[in-house]
Amino acid sequence: MKLDLTSQAREKSTLHPLAGSGNYQAYTFTKIAETNGFFIQFSYIASINNRGVVAFQAAALLKGGRDAIFTGDGRAIAKIADTGDLFKGFTSPSINDAGVVAFLASLKTGGKGIFTGDGRDLTPIADTKSRFCWFSGTPSINNASNVAFWAALEDGGEGIFTGNGSDLTKIADTKDDFSALASPSINDQGNVAFRATKEEGGYGIFKGNGQRILKIADTSHSFSWFTHPWINNVGSVTFLAYPTQGGYGIFKRNGCKITNIAHTSGCFSQFAAPSLNDAGAIAFRANLNGKDEGIFVATGSTVKKAIAVGDYLFGSKVRSLVLSPGGFNNAGQIAFFARLADGTSGIFRAEPVISATPKTREREFFGRRSLTANC
Repeated sequence: MKLDLTSQAREKSTLHPLAGSGNYQAYTFTKIAETNGFFIQFSYIASINNRGVVAFQAAALLKGGRDAIFTGDGRAIAKIADTGDLFKGFTSPSINDAGVVAFLASLKTGGKGIFTGDGRDLTPIADTKSRFCWFSGTPSINNASNVAFWAALEDGGEGIFTGNGSDLTKIADTKDDFSALASPSINDQGNVAFRATKEEGGYGIFKGNGQRILKIADTSHSFSWFTHPWINNVGSVTFLAYPTQGGYGIFKRNGCKITNIAHTSGCFSQFAAPSLNDAGAIAFRANLNGKDEGIFVATGSTVKKAIAVGDYLFGSKVRSLVLSPGGFNNAGQIAFFARLADGTSGIFRAEPVISATPKTREREFFGRRSLTANC
C-alpha cells in the first residue's frame, strides 16, 4: 500500500548552516514523514537500507487501525502492516536492501510474534504458540531475509535465534555458557553479534553463526561492561563499553584489534548505541562538551558532527534527536528521529555531501587507542 504523501516527502532542506565549519560534515536533509495530520506520533526508532529507504513505526489515521509499520524514501510512503486485522501493536522495525522489513508484533489473538513483510506479503518467523513464550527488542534482518532475534523459551531460559520463515537456527542460549543474552545484530553472512552474561560471571560481546561462537571482547580483558553491539558485512563489530581504567565509550573490533573510537575522557560526555557500515564508519549519538547533543560520524581518524540539538531543520530548531543502531548505511546516509521547536516531530534522512568540506579543515576529536584482542 502506497500513501499519497509525495509532496510532503520530497521536501529537502538546504545544506547544514554550519557545514564546512571544521567539525561539521555537509549534509542535505530529506523529510521522510512528520506529524502533519496524517501521522500522529512516531516511535523513536528508524532503520535505513543501502537504497536510502527508511522503515519506521508510527500512529497514523488509517482505517481499521492506528499503529503501523511504514517505509519511506523521500518520495512516497508504503504501509507494511497495521493494527487493523492481525496485529494490535508493534515494536521497532529493521529493513534490508530488498525493502523487506522485520518487526515484533503483539497479536490480537494473544501473544507475540516476529514477522517480515514487504507491503504485499507477511511471513511469520516465530511466535509464542510453540517453543517461545516472549520476545523483546528489535529484530535484525539481513539481505537474505534471515532475522536475528531474542526470545524467552517455554522450557526456561532464553536464546538468540535466526529464522527465515521456514527454519530456525539457535545462535546461543542460556543452557550452556551464558546466563543472559541481548541485542542481536546479523550480517549478510549470517553472523550474529550479541551481548551476553557469562555463566561463570562477567559480561561480553560475542559473535556466532549457529556452529561456533567467537568472543569479541569480555570483562576478563580491559572492560567492565558492554551494551549495543552492531556487526557489518566485513565482520567488524562496534559496541558501547566501560573500560576498566574508567569512563566509557565506543569501540570497534576489526580482526584482532580493538580500537577506541570515542571516549568520555575526551570531548564527549555521553553516548548512545552506535551503528557501523561496511566501510567501517560509525554513526552515534553523543553529548559533546557536556552540552551539545548531536549525531556524529567517525570515519578514518576523524569524528564530525552531522546535526545537533539547536540546529535548524526545515525552518525550526531541533529540540531532541534519536539515532538507532540500524540508522546508518553504506552511502553514509543517516535515518533519525527529531523533535522540533515548532511542535512537529518526524523521521528524517541526512545525506552527506562528500566533497563539501576540505580535508585540511577536518578536526580530530580524540586520540585513538588500540587494544589487542584475544584471537
